[in-house]
Amino acid sequence: ETHALNTLACDLASLGRCELGAESMERSLAIALELGDPDHIERAYSNAAEILGICGCDERALEVARAGIERSAALGIGEVDGAQIALHAAEVLYECGRWAETARMLAEWRLDVPGHDNDLLPLANRVEALAKNVELDVGTGDWVAATRKLTWVCEQLRNGFQSEYQYTGPYACAHAELALWQGRPREALAAIEEVLPRLEQTDDIRYRMRLLRLGTRAAADLAEIARD
Repeated sequence: ETHALNTLACDLASLGRCELGAESMERSLAIALELGDPDHIERAYSNAAEILGICGCDERALEVARAGIERSAALGIGEVDGAQIALHAAEVLYECGRWAETARMLAEWRLDVPGHDNDLLPLANRVEALAKNVELDVGTGDWVAATRKLTWVCEQLRNGFQSEYQYTGPYACAHAELALWQGRPREALAAIEEVLPRLEQTDDIRYRMRLLRLGTRAAADLAEIARD
């Protein structure tokens, strides 16, 4: 039941039905804690932090993440499960504009280094971590770090992770924005056009909207270049 409620909550929140999504996730978390199963507990805390952030309940999301990190440590699974929960907390902080706190959390859990340098998480989670936190590097102007991480994530996507749609949105947004800042609008537009068909097969509205906004900016830059 906790697994079913967790999945339902994620789907509802992603479709914009936040009140029902948050309610389902709180129920999933309560059952997971009652059962005491580490896998269910980590999944409930991680996804709760993520969807509460999506729904704009930022402080509640961070409160849940902190509790999840503490619970994981108490269960002796803090290194891996705590890092996964911390990743979602960092994403909430990033979306709130609290970038210095985001950077500190990523560094504390070694989520800010390329995957081959970080054996803390399984490969899939390392791809997710780098694909998401690279947006921070682009936003703060650390283009050297952003390029290094984007290169590694791109390699993983080409080596079998392309079917995992949750990685393509953050990667493409970071890739496109970096290219735009560095004066390469054609590359930015190509990166967006490559992944949009994949995202259109999902209900991931957030990243589709971001990519369309960046694509409009790239097209405008190309039109300006053509006029010159």
